[in-house]
Amino acid sequence: MDDAPPYLGEVLATADLTGRRSGKRVRLGGVTYGRPQLGRSSGQAELLLAFALAPPPPGTRYTACYLRVRFDDPGVRAVSARPLGDGPPGSFFGSDSGAFGWFAGRLDGSEPIPSGHRLGAVIAAPPGAGELTGVLRVDATVATGAYLTRSRHACASLHPAFRVRLAAPAAGHADQNSRFTPEPIAAGVRLCCAADVERFSRFRNPEAGRAQRRFVELLARARGHARIEETGVHTQASGDGQFAVLPGGLDEASVIPQLIEGLRIALAEVNADLSTHARLRIRVALDRGHIAGGANGWIGDVPIAVHRLLDSPAVRAALAEHAEADFALIVSDVVYGDVIAHHDDRSLPESFIKVNAVLPAKNFAQPAWVHVPRRP
Repeated sequence: MDDAPPYLGEVLATADLTGRRSGKRVRLGGVTYGRPQLGRSSGQAELLLAFALAPPPPGTRYTACYLRVRFDDPGVRAVSARPLGDGPPGSFFGSDSGAFGWFAGRLDGSEPIPSGHRLGAVIAAPPGAGELTGVLRVDATVATGAYLTRSRHACASLHPAFRVRLAAPAAGHADQNSRFTPEPIAAGVRLCCAADVERFSRFRNPEAGRAQRRFVELLARARGHARIEETGVHTQASGDGQFAVLPGGLDEASVIPQLIEGLRIALAEVNADLSTHARLRIRVALDRGHIAGGANGWIGDVPIAVHRLLDSPAVRAALAEHAEADFALIVSDVVYGDVIAHHDDRSLPESFIKVNAVLPAKNFAQPAWVHVPRRP
């Protein structure tokens, strides 16, 4: 990109965006990284990031993009992130480690995204830190095919390193105990999602760390695809799993089918370049009910029930019996009856099988519905 857009500032690097076709890497686009800068937001250090997507090949378009930032110092973390200017809304994830990500767009190719993106991330750095160093990575989803209905994951060929000097006051302004905190949860009826990784214990420590990052990112991508506002999502991590309380007031008739589709596409993208050993396969459970925040977690029947569904032999067997599938989903009878059974496209409710979710040791037995996605 010879004439870089002015919002990029100084260019840090350029790279191709490539994907696999018939076992070979092909160019699907390109990206220009702006050099990160330090700004201020409400008295806190803010890392200003920008990148521009080069025009994709004729007959294709970008429908989603992912920015990942990994800090060299694991004590540095992003507290929050927001789009700057007229950038599209997105999903921020990874606030509890020395890396974070930002996802914007949709995974199904239905809508294009702009080529330019600017982001501000509030940073918490250890006391005395003089600079921020790390690595940037941009990936994208490219829609191809005669009707732009096929989604392909495109990875940047270069992940450039960056260095930003911190002014002395800036590193200490962010509360060292601060975390990315969603909007306070109000008691009420919420949709809850639990997920975990199949056979997570097979990973050695470095592999487990990479698998966790992929797992957290793909769940955030799926929520972004369903247009779930991430600032209203409350998550609880458990190593190989995640429990999420989704925002109130969702249009479940739209959100749940889009979330299912987002899981399918996000997992296909994540697994496209992974070996059989590294491939992620997950179980997912959805339930809805009254929930309230407590002193040490959530209070209500639904947080318990959704984990019982997730652990039930019915969904475990479904994933084991379909080796080609990336995930198996189990939903409560109320979610199926209220939402999925009434979906306009009859292929969705017909893809669910009624089961009995039974865990005698936990005194749990409920009717439920299991879905295993078919290959497109």
